[in-house]
Amino acid sequence: MKSIMEPIKHILTRPAPYALGIWLGLWLPDIDLALLPILHHRSIITHSVLIPWLLFLLFKNRAPLYGIAGLYAGIAIHLAADCLSATVGFGMIWTPWPFKVSLGPASPVWIAVNSALAIWLSLKLASQKKLWLVTGMCLVALGYSLLNEMAMLPFVTFGLIFSVVFFIRYKTMRKRGIDKTTAI
Repeated sequence: MKSIMEPIKHILTRPAPYALGIWLGLWLPDIDLALLPILHHRSIITHSVLIPWLLFLLFKNRAPLYGIAGLYAGIAIHLAADCLSATVGFGMIWTPWPFKVSLGPASPVWIAVNSALAIWLSLKLASQKKLWLVTGMCLVALGYSLLNEMAMLPFVTFGLIFSVVFFIRYKTMRKRGIDKTTAI
């Protein structure tokens, strides 16, 4: 006899890890603030897909893929908002100690490319239930923009980056003859 919790457990196995991952991903890039002696704020390590990629490699058989997909999504949202920062001082991307050298004018490019890569990896890892995944990602991006950044422009930036990723995925799948409805 099936437990009454079985349907509920099945329903939550994807959204719960995804939600936790996206929440952690929103704040993970700024962990460099706690490590300022070693890392500069906007470190090349924390403001990239490096940490979730390493977690995926280390825990891919033990961690829920939707949790890592959420981590990528949260980082993508955070980085999309960071694209709008001035390219001076803390607005630039920096290498870690002992160098602590900035990427200078290449910083916005680094941030935008990593945001796009994070969106692509999130969509690739979470192969099912794309509609709720994309809806959740967009709603969180809107909330983050309005509540944390207090502006609409970070959401628009995320939307533009997401649109570019979607367009590239769509074109790639079309060339390969894959059903275009799975591009999301």
